[in-house]
Amino acid sequence: MDAETKQLIISTAKNVEILLSDVSELKSEVSELKSDVSELKSDVSELKSDVSELKSDVSELKSDVSELKSDVSELKSDVSELKSDVSELKSDVSELKSDV
Repeated sequence: MDAETKQLIISTAKNVEILLSDVSELKSEVSELKSDVSELKSDVSELKSDVSELKSDVSELKSDVSELKSDVSELKSDVSELKSDVSELKSDVSELKSDV
C-alpha cells in the first residue's frame, strides 16, 4: 500500500469519526426535540381544557348578568311604584292635616 492510499484511509477514517460524532449529537438533539414536542402537546392539551372550562364559566356569568339585569329592572320598577305610593301618602297626609 502506497503512502497516498494510507493517507486516504486515514483521512476517510477521520471523516467517519467526525460523521459518527455528528450523528450522535443529532440523535441527542432529536431526542430532546421529541421530549419538547411531547411536553408542548401536554401543555396544549391542558390549555384546551382550561379554555373549555373558561368558556363554560363565561357562559354561566353571561347568564348571571342577564338575570341581574332583569332583577335591576324589576327593582327599578318597584322603586318607582314605591315613590308613587309615598307621593300619594304624602298627599293624603297633607289632606288629613288640613282637615284637622
